[in-house]
Amino acid sequence: MKLVSAFVATAFAQETPEAACVQWRSVADQIRPKVPKLATIMDDAEEDVLAYMTFPKEHPAKLHSMNPSDAPRWSASFRTTK
Repeated sequence: MKLVSAFVATAFAQETPEAACVQWRSVADQIRPKVPKLATIMDDAEEDVLAYMTFPKEHPAKLHSMNPSDAPRWSASFRTTK
């Protein structure tokens, strides 16, 4: 599984959305003979998984955090008082 993960990661390392799509398809095609179900999942998920690459570069890479120490203001709103 680590090998597949490393293959998939190569798509995220691409500079452009177009290059990422080409790499994503290449990875799916390479694993198709041995893991056809995963390749089909990759085919179906490509657009959703790589959508972030079309965002403007000015957008923050990390959109949100669920770690309360990263966002003390929102964590306070989840506290209940009796």
